[in-house]
Amino acid sequence: MGILDVFVLAASTLLLVALPIWIFSRIIYKAGYTRWWVLLMLVPLLNVVMIWIFAFADWPSLKEQTKRPPSHKLTPIAGVIVGFLICIVFASYLLIFKFGRSSVSMDTRQSIEKELLQDSTFPARPVWWEEGYLIGVGVVFNGDSHDSDAERVCGIMRRHGVVPSAVQVFDVIKIQNEDDWIEVGRADCR
Repeated sequence: MGILDVFVLAASTLLLVALPIWIFSRIIYKAGYTRWWVLLMLVPLLNVVMIWIFAFADWPSLKEQTKRPPSHKLTPIAGVIVGFLICIVFASYLLIFKFGRSSVSMDTRQSIEKELLQDSTFPARPVWWEEGYLIGVGVVFNGDSHDSDAERVCGIMRRHGVVPSAVQVFDVIKIQNEDDWIEVGRADCR
């Protein structure tokens, strides 16, 4: 699991769990109830029942409220809409890029590696595979960008049906001699 995956998972958890609990705690408090009721939001099915009960119950704060003009603040609504859109984006990312594809078979990986080893540009086996969709390859760094080499690897990946994927190119000499991982090229294979 890469650092981006951890970030996406943490952000998704925060948005899908913490944000609704915070919003519901504010609603419950404004309704005149204690915020401890929000703990019921953590219990599946009971949380749905709780929403319906609070929606149709007599709110203590409304009984005490005197007549005052309605508030026309758009900020809370805009915040909810933005939060909802962010949740949709993260859910789409997870569905499309994480759960929407199956693992690359070992036979396919071996075929790609065999094809890469036949190309003198890539003097060693791929440095790593991450989930079969991110491949790191090594080249002898010549001082220029190796993005075009990464694009060639993308072509090989496409021929084997491994899309979408990503390629990172590293200086294989630096890795072998100094264990220094210098990225010298990259490509997004779409």
